[in-house]
Amino acid sequence: MKTNPRGLLRASSSAAATVLVVLLATACKGKLLGGKDAGAGTAGIDAKDNDAAVVALAKAALACPTGSGSELFQYECPAYKTWQEGKGLTSAAPTLVNMIEDPSPRVRLLATSGLSNSDAYREDKILATRVVAAAEAERDTTVAGSVGERVARIKVGKTGLFDRVAAIGKTHPVTAMRRAIASSLLFANSDSKQVFDYTVALAKDTDPDVRGAAVSAFWVGGSFSRTDTCKVWESHLEDSKASIAGSAASSLGGYRGCGPQFDSLINATQKGVTGVAREESGFVRGLASACESGEASAPQRAKALALAKTLTSDKASHVFVRTGGLNAVAKCDPTGGKAFIAGFTKDKEKWVGEEAVKLLAAKKK
Repeated sequence: MKTNPRGLLRASSSAAATVLVVLLATACKGKLLGGKDAGAGTAGIDAKDNDAAVVALAKAALACPTGSGSELFQYECPAYKTWQEGKGLTSAAPTLVNMIEDPSPRVRLLATSGLSNSDAYREDKILATRVVAAAEAERDTTVAGSVGERVARIKVGKTGLFDRVAAIGKTHPVTAMRRAIASSLLFANSDSKQVFDYTVALAKDTDPDVRGAAVSAFWVGGSFSRTDTCKVWESHLEDSKASIAGSAASSLGGYRGCGPQFDSLINATQKGVTGVAREESGFVRGLASACESGEASAPQRAKALALAKTLTSDKASHVFVRTGGLNAVAKCDPTGGKAFIAGFTKDKEKWVGEEAVKLLAAKKK
């Protein structure tokens, strides 16, 4: 049998090239996974030091079909629901952090939901640093928000990770990631002036999704400085985004210590009485809470009452504004407001009528 030296040379070169490609791909994959050796069985869900029981639960969930639209899992799948319940995951942080470095978005999503049941990573500098690194590298829009939530729960003072987490919240290319940081970082670090001031800055962000998340964050994380928290909400009563203005109004009226800003709340509601205040129920909720707080003066209560009546009577107001307006009337004038409320028991808008009946029945008890 004859041989072809040139053919052998070509075959040998081709084989060598193939081996080189595989080796380069393996090396690159290792770098993509946070510098860990990504060879088979050494990284992500297949890392050698993973807890076998946790991996078994995860792989059962991964067998579930995807959900509708962009959902990575069908929520009703039993194995996925079992994973979501978090049983057996409270001490699984090392395995879950391995999983958050996996190349599969579905594995990473399981890791983030699992970490919500395992707090150890929040104060462990090594684990927390790896979670932050995963967030910095994350680009999948179906996973980014969930990864951001886990980053936002890190104790940034104890782990020394404030600067890196703050950079994610300011500059990450996926809005869902930034929104998660803005929404939850202050809640997990409510004793930190650095985080408080950072969230104040995010409340001025040009992206309304991020700005709105930061404005809302002070409700559960603003106790570090109630005075400054009230001022943040006051500054957003006329935000260009209607939903943010409504959120600020609702929070301002209901937060203890914001009495000095009640005039601003009333004035903003008056200015928006034919616009934003009849579209966003946060304004009438804010008026109701202000009247109920004990911090509103008699003149402020009277103005709030008049505005609530105007917004309730305006058939152009959103139905939730009208029902909220009835509630504000009940709070601002518990006795005299009955006659006004009674006039809406047969309103053409079903929910308005039902709210009026409910409020009158509550007063009789």
